[in-house]
Amino acid sequence: MILILIMIMALSTPCLAAEIDIRPLLESGDYEAAFDRLLNASDSVEVDENILYYLCITAPAGKYASVYLKDYTQKYPNGKHIAEIRRRLCDYYSSQGMDITAGKLYPETPEINSRNASEIYKLALARQRAGEYDSAHDIYRQLLLANVVEIEPWAMLGLADCDLLAGKHEKAARAYEEIINLGTQSAVYPLALLGLSESCRRGGDSQKAGLHYNAYRNAFPQAPPVVEFEAIEPEPAKIAAPPKIPSSINVGYYIQVGVFGKKENAKICLRKFRNLGYQAKTEEFSEGGQRFQRVMVGPYRDENSARDIKDDLEKTQGEKYFILVQ
Repeated sequence: MILILIMIMALSTPCLAAEIDIRPLLESGDYEAAFDRLLNASDSVEVDENILYYLCITAPAGKYASVYLKDYTQKYPNGKHIAEIRRRLCDYYSSQGMDITAGKLYPETPEINSRNASEIYKLALARQRAGEYDSAHDIYRQLLLANVVEIEPWAMLGLADCDLLAGKHEKAARAYEEIINLGTQSAVYPLALLGLSESCRRGGDSQKAGLHYNAYRNAFPQAPPVVEFEAIEPEPAKIAAPPKIPSSINVGYYIQVGVFGKKENAKICLRKFRNLGYQAKTEEFSEGGQRFQRVMVGPYRDENSARDIKDDLEKTQGEKYFILVQ
């Protein structure tokens, strides 16, 4: 009889009741109300692993949520939700431009499957942006071996980008060509064309760079021009001076820092660069029957200013960017 009484008392504790009460709120998407209810419950009961987990996933995004995420990783390094908490914390650090910190939140050789492939891709991208090209290269390679169809083309692009950023221009060119040979239906086809142009340009072959860029412009005539390639003549080693623009024409030089298929991802990128102190915007465009979101930093009044900022960004972010004219 005493044992039954103890069990009833345990089931009626505020801790368990708080967890049960928030489930309808979570199902309806009212995370703010769920968070408030958890906070009220935490005033009178000890915050255990489950309550801390729910605080992590319901707290307002940003610095506020990061407090609970960090607390969970410190108190429960082997907790049952640690993988999800690490992913959320990684996303937070990436949005703040802290890619080195974000890249250290996962093991060097994580297990990859169809459920976590997109998260592991984010890890590889974070390490690429942090300049850890060998580590990023290894993870991209593992993603390819995992045979996750949706991620494969992006992993191939990541491998090529890492080679390009590491100065392996010929190897990068071969990797971009492999992507291009898959056909125009690939989501990364336009990025591979630009990457091939860039690898040729950095390798000193301005003629091939110009030819590949022309192929990009012919395939995607609605895409804005890229300054680095617009100045390249089809003859080798001849670079034309950029055309002078009358002062009466309002022209802005922008740096393209990201292209995304989902608005949510574009917003994360936009917020990241704004948090870093840059003026940035997004615009929507269509290529190959698909709609994309472009994130751009700027505008800058002259090309030299835009180039200086682009060079700084490539050093700090570990990615290649392009200058666009609007």
